[in-house]
Amino acid sequence: MVRKLTLFWEFTDNAIAINGFAKLYSMTGWRLGYMIVPKNLVRYVQKLQQNLFISAGSFVQKAGVDAIEKVKKSGKSEAMVAEFDKRRREMIEGLSSIGFDIAVEPKGAFYLFVNSSRWSRDSWRIRVLTF
Repeated sequence: MVRKLTLFWEFTDNAIAINGFAKLYSMTGWRLGYMIVPKNLVRYVQKLQQNLFISAGSFVQKAGVDAIEKVKKSGKSEAMVAEFDKRRREMIEGLSSIGFDIAVEPKGAFYLFVNSSRWSRDSWRIRVLTF
């Protein structure tokens, strides 16, 4: 099921959003992100950005714009969300079926924190176990 998210600025003018393109637009490794800030903070954030970060290359920025435009036109973001949700559920089911305990199932991502202490508390040892 795909739910429409409520936008944070519908609730407050004081929110800051930081996100990236890696998951939603399948641009892993491109290191492209964005920040949405209230107008009164723009200059402060610009000063931080100018002194702390090197800008993403122009071709990466262009790829980000193209990704947004193509996804908007195609409507594929919902299909991508559905596919990632399917993969998330498969990971939960698969890891549970071989004995990993999953205390909290992620709702929006497919990162899982599993309990493997039944085999060992030593993560170096667990990495070589075969099931």
